[in-house]
This record gives sequence, C-alpha cells and structure tokens, in this order.
Amino acid sequence: MRHHHLASPRKGILIDANLLTVYIVGMLGRGEVEKFKRTRGYTSDDVKGIDDLIRQFGWICTTPHVIAEVSNLLDWLDSGKRQRANELLAKAALSTLGEIFKASKEIVATQVYFKLGVTDAGLFLTAREQKLVLVTADLPLYHYASGLKVEAINFNHIREQWLSR
Repeated sequence: MRHHHLASPRKGILIDANLLTVYIVGMLGRGEVEKFKRTRGYTSDDVKGIDDLIRQFGWICTTPHVIAEVSNLLDWLDSGKRQRANELLAKAALSTLGEIFKASKEIVATQVYFKLGVTDAGLFLTAREQKLVLVTADLPLYHYASGLKVEAINFNHIREQWLSR
C-alpha cells in the first residue's frame, strides 16, 4: 500500500465501527472476515489494508459509541469466536486505542445527528474538534465530513486503488 497523502506520524486517526469490526474479525484469522455475516463485504486483504493505513499514523482513537457498536456487531459471531473477538476488542481498547468521550446529549443537540445518527455524528464531531483524520467506508459520513473540511479517508477509494493494480 502506498502512503496516503493525509497520513502522518504526527496525526491521529479515528476509525469507524464497520472498519474496526472488520479489523477485529480479521485478527481471528485469514478468511474469517469473508465468513462472518457482518463483514462479508470485505476480505482478509482489506484487513491488511486497514492495518497498513493505521500504521501510517501516530495513534488511533475511537469513541465509546464505536466500541459499543463494534461489540454489538461481534455478538453475531458464534460463541467461541465471539469470546476471542471480544478479548481482542478489550485488549485494543485497553492498550492501543485512545478513547475520546462525547456525551450523547451533546451529539443529539446537533444537526449532524439527524443526518448521520449518534455514532457517526459523534465520529464527525470528534474528528473535527480533535483535528483527527476520519477513516470510514460509510459514504454519507465521508461526504459530510469532507464537505465540511474535516480530513477524511474513504476506505473504498483505497480498495479501488488496490483492485486497479
């Protein structure tokens, strides 16, 4: 993967719930992303791409809303895989991920909440306020953020670059 123009070891990255779910499920082993109903639209190569992208930044952040959403998505795994995936999520939350709290009552008081919902609105607001690079495969979130000059990476654009090689 080539270096993304927004990437910098001085910048933080804020990753959305779907991509974080893909990343966690991918840690269960090659082929797991393709098997799991909630990540079937991705591949094990995408997990490598997410990892490569994350490594281009200085740190990775999340929000409690994202962690809750990922946890809910992981509940769809069978019990053995769910246990392991939740352990991986807990380990990431404790050691790797910085967590930035934004109260739901603040999020729902904004116009972006009505456009994107609580989790994505929280991501947008956090990225804008903390000057983080937002990474998402969610087109409405990407367009909203980009339209308001928040640095954002559409993961689908990166996937298309790989496929065109």
